[in-house]
Amino acid sequence: MRTICVGRIADIPEGEGKAVKVLGREYAVFRDGGKLYALENRCPHAGGPLADGFVGGGFVTCPLHGMKFDLQTGQAAGGGGDKARSISVTREEEFICLEVDLADRNLQNHACPCGR
Repeated sequence: MRTICVGRIADIPEGEGKAVKVLGREYAVFRDGGKLYALENRCPHAGGPLADGFVGGGFVTCPLHGMKFDLQTGQAAGGGGDKARSISVTREEEFICLEVDLADRNLQNHACPCGR
């Protein structure tokens, strides 16, 4: 696992999500209730882009079919079998960092917004 900077916190307004790409993989980063969350940017049920969903109350709603996913765990509301993969997210000063599995990727091609 590697910690990768993906952008500035200020670039994601409260109550919204943003899609970010890291070496070919796409993640959705959210701000809700002053906290940051990250999920794989793909609804496990319908394949919709979760970053485009409605965010609030600790959940994101898939824009394609309305299924809600817990921002912290990725679990579908109501406990169904669908689960979006959750990604560990941290703050480093004003930057958002994700802990991602990139063992098979060449990090030299990643342009880090924080300049590292």
